[in-house]
Amino acid sequence: MNDFPSEKPSEFQKLREDQVLEILLRSPTFIPAKVSMVAEQAAGTDVHCDGLVDVSWRGRTERFAVEVKSKSYPATIENAMLQAERSAEQLGVRPIVVVPYLGEEMLQRLAAREVSGIDLCGNCVILATGFGIWRSGAPNRYRETRAIQNPFSGDSSVFARSFLLQPRFGTLKELREFTQGKSDRRPLETGSTLLMGTASKIVSALEDELIVARTPDGITLVESRRLLLNLRERYKRLPTESLVGKTPFSAAELWTRLNSARLDGRMRAVATGIASAGFYGVLSGVERTSLVVDDITLASELLEIRTGRAFANIELIEDRKDLPYFDARFEAERNWASPIQTWLELAQGGPREQEAGEGLERQILSRLASE
Repeated sequence: MNDFPSEKPSEFQKLREDQVLEILLRSPTFIPAKVSMVAEQAAGTDVHCDGLVDVSWRGRTERFAVEVKSKSYPATIENAMLQAERSAEQLGVRPIVVVPYLGEEMLQRLAAREVSGIDLCGNCVILATGFGIWRSGAPNRYRETRAIQNPFSGDSSVFARSFLLQPRFGTLKELREFTQGKSDRRPLETGSTLLMGTASKIVSALEDELIVARTPDGITLVESRRLLLNLRERYKRLPTESLVGKTPFSAAELWTRLNSARLDGRMRAVATGIASAGFYGVLSGVERTSLVVDDITLASELLEIRTGRAFANIELIEDRKDLPYFDARFEAERNWASPIQTWLELAQGGPREQEAGEGLERQILSRLASE
């Protein structure tokens, strides 16, 4: 009775709402309680819910108005809660939602609203008269696909990152223009070339995650901490070409050469996030110059690098995509990584780097709070 479901669905299995409830009703071992359908509709009423169910445990039974959803996005579950609460109040019973997956955070949100919830993975919170059940920790076996599977990683994540730089945009066009470097508020030296359709899909995905909301004033960041959490957990740096070696030039001469190539349009270069941490005052003592460039061959020639780890004082990482250069800060004749990129790299490092990353995260949140 305490085992999580063993039958493994195919990855990214698509479910209809009627299938979600059917799977639950024919699989009583999902949770340590019995769920049975009483009626598909509340007969004789104009209440629109997905049915009435009885949940029984150790001789006690509670009746619930059930709202079923085939998706597990936070926004979808929030809507299900509202609908279940409304139906339950009209019928004089308790509200419950059933979805493919409920994570720990969503279980806590349900409990705080006094709404019960059951998923198809073995997680639940059941609040009844005389008994309560909480079960969590089962992995998500029903991951959903999106047109944009990961709005928090890769070049398309510039739209999510933009809300940490400016928490409200009047329109999608304004958001896209910001990523292109056309904003009067913060011109960007290196802009994104992504299309309006991508911006729309990313914003929809962020709405599903309850990170942004559309308001009469535009598109507004409402959960900055959740955005940071998703950026950190889903951050991926793809394998790239790199080299380590020794350059004869001082840091000042090195940047003079790089900036000349940058201004000529021959090459982009930016300090890595780790190398930029000192600029933001959160980490010092990074001995080796570490750069991201979009042409490692040209950069190596310009800086006359002799490859090898003996007495190495420079590292080059090639990345031709736009993301590493997005929101770079040109100051003191040097191109520093965005504070967001710096924070992400620090968060992937060791204890010392992670502690520095926490300091930078506080700076980001503090600035957002003052907006």
